[in-house]
Amino acid sequence: MATIIQSWTSLLLIFSSFSLPIESSKKFDYILLATQWPESFCEHNECIHHKDRWLIHGAWPENNDGSYPQYCDRSRKFNHDAIKSIESELVANWKSLKSGSSNDQFWSHEYTKHGTCAIECPLMNDELGYFKSTLDSFKQLHIEQWLAAAGVVPSETKTYRLQTIHDAIQKGFGYRVQIQCAHSKHHDYPIIMQINFCLSKQNLSPFDCHSKDVGCSNSMIGYLPTRK
Repeated sequence: MATIIQSWTSLLLIFSSFSLPIESSKKFDYILLATQWPESFCEHNECIHHKDRWLIHGAWPENNDGSYPQYCDRSRKFNHDAIKSIESELVANWKSLKSGSSNDQFWSHEYTKHGTCAIECPLMNDELGYFKSTLDSFKQLHIEQWLAAAGVVPSETKTYRLQTIHDAIQKGFGYRVQIQCAHSKHHDYPIIMQINFCLSKQNLSPFDCHSKDVGCSNSMIGYLPTRK
């Protein structure tokens, strides 16, 4: 009997040691507020009819080493009623662009994968807080105006230096951002797809992003207009 008890104790210790990384993986260093340019997304996806303007893609807990937690609490289910009071703002600023995908499906995915991991941020400790605080942070971003002030406007033929885009955003926002590009089906240069802003997990205050740009291998970047 003593041998059996000792064996079970050993197994419990083994299972306990396996659970530790799962718990620690819920930790994160900051929130990455990802904004997307619809036309670039729609280069590679079938989209609903839309008018291009910068939109929220998501608010994602991130670590300084590039790792990130996800699906931290599957018992927390997305509840549409919890965001009913801000639904019109979500539709305007954080909508699904992909054909065949509803807004609820998109919001559910973002909350389940990312929002359930963001609860260490006091402003994001429940579903309404997660979506509302993201909207509030996004409202402080005037990306089109910041870019236009530097002469960076959507064009089918013109390209812009990556550094010019960085400088324009930093001048308006006050901090360095991360820029993500994608390849274009119609051009031989990368196109701007996302601009990501780094926010403190304590109060969502901005700070300089230290992560490298993604996919912007060419120094000249396209910023595509809406295709009719």
